[in-house]
Amino acid sequence: MLSAPGNEARTRSRSVQFDRLFILLLAIALLAFAMRVFNLDAQSIWWDEGISLHLATSDLATIASDRLDNIHPPLFFMVLKGWLGLTGVSAFAGRYLSVLAGWLQVPLAYALGARWHGRRTGLMAALLTAVSAVLIIYAQEIRVYAMLPLVYMALLAITRELTHAPPERTAHMWPVWFALAAISWLAVHLHYVALFVLLYVAAWALLSFLRARRWTDVARWSAMQGLAALAGLPWFLAVARNWSAVRGEANAGTFTTDPVPLDFLIEQVWAFHLTGLAAALSRPNIATLSAITAVLLLFLVALRLLDVQTRRGTAVLLAHWLLPLSSALVVWLVRSFSHPRYVVMFVPGLLLLAAYSIKPDPLPLLDKVRRILTQLTAVLLVACLVGLSVWGLSRYFFDPGVSKDNIRAAARVLESETSGSDLILVPDTDWSLPFEFNGAAQVAMPGLEQRTEYWSRLATLTAKTPRVFTLDYERGTRDWQGVIPFALHKAGRQTAEMQVDELILRTYVLDEPLGAPIFQPLAMRFGPLLLRGAWVEQDAEAGDVLAVALQWDVAGDQVPQASVSLRLLDDNRRALAGTDDRLLDATGRPSDRWPVDRSVTTYHLLPLDTAIPPLEYTLAVQVYEPTPDAPRALDLLDEQGAPQGQTATLPAIRTARRQLPDSQSAPVPPDPAFADAVTLAPGLVLLEAAFPRDDLAPGSVLPVELLWQATEPLPDLRPQLLLLQDDAVLAVNDDAPAGDRYPTTLWQPGEQVREARALTLPAQIDGEARLVLALEDQRHDLGTITIAPQDHIFTAPDMSVTLNEPFGEVAALAGFDLAQRPYSTAESVPLRLLWRSLQDAPQGDYVIFAHL
Repeated sequence: MLSAPGNEARTRSRSVQFDRLFILLLAIALLAFAMRVFNLDAQSIWWDEGISLHLATSDLATIASDRLDNIHPPLFFMVLKGWLGLTGVSAFAGRYLSVLAGWLQVPLAYALGARWHGRRTGLMAALLTAVSAVLIIYAQEIRVYAMLPLVYMALLAITRELTHAPPERTAHMWPVWFALAAISWLAVHLHYVALFVLLYVAAWALLSFLRARRWTDVARWSAMQGLAALAGLPWFLAVARNWSAVRGEANAGTFTTDPVPLDFLIEQVWAFHLTGLAAALSRPNIATLSAITAVLLLFLVALRLLDVQTRRGTAVLLAHWLLPLSSALVVWLVRSFSHPRYVVMFVPGLLLLAAYSIKPDPLPLLDKVRRILTQLTAVLLVACLVGLSVWGLSRYFFDPGVSKDNIRAAARVLESETSGSDLILVPDTDWSLPFEFNGAAQVAMPGLEQRTEYWSRLATLTAKTPRVFTLDYERGTRDWQGVIPFALHKAGRQTAEMQVDELILRTYVLDEPLGAPIFQPLAMRFGPLLLRGAWVEQDAEAGDVLAVALQWDVAGDQVPQASVSLRLLDDNRRALAGTDDRLLDATGRPSDRWPVDRSVTTYHLLPLDTAIPPLEYTLAVQVYEPTPDAPRALDLLDEQGAPQGQTATLPAIRTARRQLPDSQSAPVPPDPAFADAVTLAPGLVLLEAAFPRDDLAPGSVLPVELLWQATEPLPDLRPQLLLLQDDAVLAVNDDAPAGDRYPTTLWQPGEQVREARALTLPAQIDGEARLVLALEDQRHDLGTITIAPQDHIFTAPDMSVTLNEPFGEVAALAGFDLAQRPYSTAESVPLRLLWRSLQDAPQGDYVIFAHL
């Protein structure tokens, strides 16, 4: 039978449309594949990818055990293990699995868009998925994130098929029902964030079935969910038994971070959808363009919601995206520093909504203005979406500041610097370097998660190791207390440091294996915190650091989030080195969360000046609560709980001179870093002098700091410090360097020595005066100071209490102010004292003690 001409024309038209559609889909698929495989192996393996490769090269029992202690399930790593068993272990092979998953997102996006809202929507959804920066970037990582959008779209597709099919048809859709159970099981074993999607589709399906009184389908749905739950029961029972470890991993780091403001979180997640970069909001232009994109999309969505024909479809797509996404934001309530990559799963929901909003609809002539406005908005929205994706991809592929940590470059440096007898310490759980490093040195982790056992592990690792190299990150690691730097400085010294992008490589030479400190017992109570022991390094070299370890107990209620201040003091109470550190335990918990039945050890490093004299010093310890207004120091209490001030001191801390090359007969040249160096005597060079120059009051003390260098062995030299005005000597300091405790006869050639001196200015002078350094017949003018006269007060101001109580021949207490009101134990008592000078009072520095 011959077909009619009209039927042939329609057949040819459908054939032409199919061919065009096939060509368009093929072009989009090829574009998607090319963009996902581009530069796939260009960037080095980073921290999380190292974990993936480590687990994928471990046995199944190790994978399961490791994931039970973590906040991610094991299925992806088992799949990756099977994949790498076929392809071999490499960054390219591991990432190619994610490429395939990312590429499959494109045809699936087309299938959903076309089945739900026509081919145009399907094509636009496929195109937006193909060029989406966030989906491309996470299709190039050896992580689970490229698989999650597939699970998300599959669950949406299956749920829609079941809820839209008539009851008599669902009775015969058992493959679809079992696919629902299987994908539900897969979802939660790939990543726990899939629970939010499962809750959403369950609510959607059950509400649909209950509204239509489809009780049989409710039973089938419940049975399939029960089947998935039974299949996952062994894993979740094991997680429940190990819940304390999971909770500890989830809470790790949360103690030292602040909650994320909701408005910033929404802005960041939105920009991440568009660019794939967590820090996109730091670029003002990108933040503005992201806001414009949001306005354009909201406008199109609003138009669709106002249209009766498109209202339902738009509302459903909006719910598919926003409801599971908003539920997933609770992740940030638990881990405020979490990366936004956890929302990659929901990006197809946004792209499907955008594709449907962009699709043009035939409108009557009366709506011509609306049609033009809608089409223009749609064009601008597509331009913004594509433009932001292109920007994000250009940064990801070509901007070193955005690319992954350059472990590969660090590995090349370590390969050239290390030998087989060296040890490289990397942070715990960072397996990236072992997969990039091809040198002979041993690569190991300290094992800080083992809490008390890590010291024995460190001692074993360094038993026969002369040098240790460490790899660290600018953003920090989970060594909350700085145990590793402390241990290395305790057992040796740092000799080199190099930065490779955001990675820091340090070299240490060890004098002994790493070992735990042995504490000197103490009983110093700062409010509710008891300092029960201390270990302080002896003979720390100038230019290195002073290592300090402190042991704490909770000895009272209402413990604040405290910090400790450590200061190395000379005989004049001048601080030569110091550090301020938050008091954190091994898990990163601040002091207000410390358990009362467990001691906490904290570790501290005080950088020492290269020119600090090798003498004995004291270490001052203060504990304080950082508050918005000013730090509040905690009182040092005696055994009866009475305040003893706010500073405790640890005596007799020795430092050692900086190691220098062996002295030779030829003089050492002065340090070229000091262009104004002056030779005051043969072998004695003044490198630098520092002192205040303006607004000095008569009778005040002028501090002067001098930096010397010995270029050859020296006799006993005692340079004088003079203050001159019109050639008249106003003040003299003829102390020997370092208060005669470190005379020049002990200085080594090449050694630098920093000393502090003081001149008391006469009480009856003003104007300019010259500061001069003199040694025998040599004089060197250091500079000019300005002394500004001050008005002397002879009439006593009003005070709440007036007195006339002399204190020896020094001064008389003329009165004081003390507010008479109730005081709490958490505040200081303000006391103002009025003193009157006495005639012929001896000069000197005096300290006032006010006791309650």
